[in-house]
Amino acid sequence: MENFDKAISKIPKVLIVDDHPVNLRMIGRNLKREGIKALFATSGKQSLTTASREIPDLILLDIMMPEMDGYEVFHYLKMNPKTSGIPIIFLTAKINIDDVLKAFQMGAVDYITKPFNLDELLARVMTQLRLKFFRDEIESKNNLLDRMNSEKNEILTIAAHDLKNPLFNISMLSKMIRDEEALTPEEIYEYSNDIVQTSDRMLGLISNLIDINALDEGKVKIFIEPIIISKPLINAVQTFEKRAAAKNIRLKHRIEIEGLVVDADRIAISQVLENLISNAIKFSPQGKEVIVSLSENGEYARIEVEDQGPGISDEDKKRLFNKFSKLSAKPTGDENSTGLGLSIVKRYVEEMYGHIGCNTELGRGTTFYVDIPLSSI
Repeated sequence: MENFDKAISKIPKVLIVDDHPVNLRMIGRNLKREGIKALFATSGKQSLTTASREIPDLILLDIMMPEMDGYEVFHYLKMNPKTSGIPIIFLTAKINIDDVLKAFQMGAVDYITKPFNLDELLARVMTQLRLKFFRDEIESKNNLLDRMNSEKNEILTIAAHDLKNPLFNISMLSKMIRDEEALTPEEIYEYSNDIVQTSDRMLGLISNLIDINALDEGKVKIFIEPIIISKPLINAVQTFEKRAAAKNIRLKHRIEIEGLVVDADRIAISQVLENLISNAIKFSPQGKEVIVSLSENGEYARIEVEDQGPGISDEDKKRLFNKFSKLSAKPTGDENSTGLGLSIVKRYVEEMYGHIGCNTELGRGTTFYVDIPLSSI
């Protein structure tokens, strides 16, 4: 008999439930030869505990056992959400046709009578394990397709709403500048400025969609090199000074140690910083502060972006870094939010072997922190 499929990377586990140790040893020894891990239980109660703890891929279950017979064990296994999906083969000396029918009516995948032919037993075990892994693979692919379909719908929603409305505004403002002869220079400047800001928001949205798609498809090439981390940090702060000032927000930076060198990708770390600072400004009320700080944290450089916004609820924290997750807190200046920024940040940070997290308190603000490995050079 050939070993279990080498194409399947996971080592299959089979739980053998029998009150005769000789049967356990014989079947277990032969399963091991086929590359299958054998688990053992000599009673119904022990089998329920083992199955719930180990979650086997298949169970060989005797029927005639003291205290709790195989039918009762089967019932409890199917009642438990953790074990309800495990295929079960009855392996028993009961040969009455009524017992066979009862087993299949309960949902057993096979019924083998004792004394059994070992080669036949192993062949049936192999068949059920292959079916189990094929079902798991199909379920996994179906789940992936569901996620992809959900993301496609999110993108269509963004295209229909978050792009359509700004495009309408740009079109309307452009026609006013073109057709209205009595516009003052101040009005032309105001309309033109609205067009620029709306276009920038749309470009940011499209850029996020392109970035997340490239990350998902593995098209983003990360080039790790030694970088003095304070330089992109200061550049990012300077980039958002005017936007912060427009909302009467004080944007500051604090660098505890000058010259910290990290191993990072220049473009990726800049995008991480800009996204976190942009979010902090976006969700901060007027008159507050946003502080960007840099310090050393063991083998990492720690960047913190602290705001005085509404904070993040426990429910929002669970999906904080998921794609298309729009939180209950809303931007304070009617800014656009796609729910993509933090998922992109997390992916970039992980590509650079770093960590990201946040400390937050409702009504007191949020501090996002990013740890990037210090360079050994």
